[in-house]
Amino acid sequence: MDMTGRPIPENLSGHRQLLTAAMDASISGIIITDFGQPDYPIIYCNKAFEKLTGYQQEEILGKNCRFLQGKDRTQSGRYKLRKAIEDFKECHVEMINYRKDGTVFWNELYIAPIISEGRVTHYIGIQNDISDRKRNAIALKSELTELLNLNQFKYDFISTASHELKTPLTSLKASMQLLSRMLDKDHADDKQLQLLSKANVSLNRLTSLVDDLLNVAKLDTGYSIHEYTDFKLSKLIDEVVSGFGFEARHQITITGEKERHVIANKGQIEQVIVNLLNNAVKYTADDKHIAIAIQKQDHQLKVSIKDFGTGIPADELPHVFDQYYRGNSTASQISGLGLGLYVSSEIIKSHQGEIGVHSIVGQGSTFWFTIPAK
Repeated sequence: MDMTGRPIPENLSGHRQLLTAAMDASISGIIITDFGQPDYPIIYCNKAFEKLTGYQQEEILGKNCRFLQGKDRTQSGRYKLRKAIEDFKECHVEMINYRKDGTVFWNELYIAPIISEGRVTHYIGIQNDISDRKRNAIALKSELTELLNLNQFKYDFISTASHELKTPLTSLKASMQLLSRMLDKDHADDKQLQLLSKANVSLNRLTSLVDDLLNVAKLDTGYSIHEYTDFKLSKLIDEVVSGFGFEARHQITITGEKERHVIANKGQIEQVIVNLLNNAVKYTADDKHIAIAIQKQDHQLKVSIKDFGTGIPADELPHVFDQYYRGNSTASQISGLGLGLYVSSEIIKSHQGEIGVHSIVGQGSTFWFTIPAK
C-alpha cells in the first residue's frame, strides 16, 4: 500500500522502499500531507520528525500539522503558511512549536507543493530544530544592545567631561594669549619667555588630547558629523602651525600645491594635521626642521609631513595607527595615550582617503594622508 492506502505496483515497490529508507535516513523532519483530503492530513512522517516532536507515527498520521502549534495560533508564520497553501506555492517560515512533553522549540519549516498531472496533490514539509540558533541570536542581540548602551553611556560621559574641560581650557588659552601680548618681549628675561612657551605647549597638548578623547568616543558609537565645506588646504595648515605655536619651536616649511581646495570636514582635517604635527614634533628633539608637502594625485591631494628625527622601527610600523598603541621603543619617553594616529586614521577613512607612514630609524619619518580634491 502507498501513503494514500492504494496498492503499490510490483515494479514500484523497490523504489518505494528505497525512498522510505532515504527519507528515514534524513536528519531533517519530513512530512507529506494529502491535499485532496479535508484539512490536509499528514499521511507520512519520517523517523527524524518523530524524534523532533516526541510523537510516535500512529499519533501523527491523520492530523493536520498545526497540532504542533498547541494553543499558540497567533504567530505570523501560521498566516504565511495558510496563504502559501491557498496560492499553491512553496513557503519558508520559522515558528514556535511544542513537543509531546510540552517543551518549546523553534521549528524552521519549508513546504512545497507536489504536482501531478497539472494539479497539486500533496504538500511536503521539511523541518529542523533551530532553537540553539535562535537562542544564540537572541543572546547576541542582547549583548549588542548592552554594548550599544554602554558605548552611548561612554560617549555621553566623555562628551560631557570634554565640554566641562574645554570651558576652562578656552578661558586659560585666552588668558595665555593676553599674557603674551602684555609681556614686553624686549624687557622680559629668557626665563619668562621660556616658561610662557612651555605653558602654551602644554595647553595645546591638553586641548588636543581632549579632542582625541571626544573623537574616539564618537568613532566607537558610530557617531559622525558630515559637515563638509570648501576650503584651501594650505591655509588650514598655516592656521594650525601658527595657532598651536609650532613655528616657535620648529622650522616648518610648506611646499607644493598651495592653492588647491578640498571639500571636507574642516574641523576633522584640522585635528588630523594637529595630530601629525604633534607626532613629528615629539620625534625631532635634535633636528627642528619639519617639511610639509602638498601634492596633486589624480583626484586627490596628498599631504606629507616629514620629520628628521629618530624614526620608527620597522616592527612597529604596522601598528602605529592602532588604538592606544604606543611604540615599545619610545613609550617611556614620549607622552600621550596612543589615540592621535588612530583618530587621524579613522577620520581620513571616513573621507574616502588613505593614510600611511614611511620611516627609517635614525633618518626620520614621513606621515601622509590623501583626501579628495575639489
